[in-house]
Amino acid sequence: MEFLSSVDIQDIKQLLFTDSLVSFSDEDHAVGELSITTDIVSRIGQPCILVNANSHGIVGSVPCGTSVTAHLKPNLETLEQIYHEYVELENHSFDKKTVITRRNAKYIVKCTTIKGSDIQKKEHIMSEEDMQGFISEGANILLQRLLVRKGLQEPTSFKSLDSECKLCIVMYIPLSKEERIFAGKEVQVVGIERRILSQDGSTSIWQAFFTTEGCLVQLNQEGSPVKMKLIHRTCAEKKLKTKCNWKEDLQFCSLYLDKKDELILNHLYYVRQHPELHSILKDFLQNLFIKKPENVLDFAQKYFSSFKILEESQVKSSPFTSDNKGILV
Repeated sequence: MEFLSSVDIQDIKQLLFTDSLVSFSDEDHAVGELSITTDIVSRIGQPCILVNANSHGIVGSVPCGTSVTAHLKPNLETLEQIYHEYVELENHSFDKKTVITRRNAKYIVKCTTIKGSDIQKKEHIMSEEDMQGFISEGANILLQRLLVRKGLQEPTSFKSLDSECKLCIVMYIPLSKEERIFAGKEVQVVGIERRILSQDGSTSIWQAFFTTEGCLVQLNQEGSPVKMKLIHRTCAEKKLKTKCNWKEDLQFCSLYLDKKDELILNHLYYVRQHPELHSILKDFLQNLFIKKPENVLDFAQKYFSSFKILEESQVKSSPFTSDNKGILV
């Protein structure tokens, strides 16, 4: 608690950068990606930190992923968090959403779990006193960056939520420093092991490795077939340079071209999967050249709005819609 109370907005400003890792299988095949963004925003007239983390991929032909959106105070106190995880199995999908909301001096934790056709809902109300020292998933991202920059010397304990949405102990254990090669460069990394000690006696273990500035370069979960690694260097690794001419930076330029090629391939794939696009665009251009409107944007808006009207009429006439609201059941 003393450590958390010592954290101020100046400490947080050093932690606001983007992490981007690629997920690899045991066979060293890329199967997904992890993206983390942080920023200072205004919430109810007060500055707070917004943390977004998304991890998605396909492991063994099964789509899966997790996402975290959290609003935090500068001392890493959680104001609100939405944590979502899913696994899209063919005959038995799994979807779990946990929402933490602070209201006055209480915290409300709502958990909805969907396993196939089975839906389970849980709700816990916890006092402010019970939640002292609580580190949510969103706060964990900033906390680990902070521990790396300040230097974690010995095991440190906080509070967290286990898989049953119950309060439990989470430990942060320093690992030895070592030299590793990431993105073609040898860097000194600092490791932190995170252990969530559930009330049922089980333990979940993650090992994260960072540069000395706090940039995440590798993340492993014990028992998981997936490992996440840094592929490209980020602005954070360049000590958060605010003025950066990427066109003159070979590595940034290469990153831009790689992303550009990836987007082009994704767009071309989408077009190939939807041949009806050619017919729609052909009809639109034909109408455009015949009528030759003065305002092309207005003409395009009216032309394509007809598709929305057609879709709405089909929804309203569907037997699976509610008569009074027109919302799919």
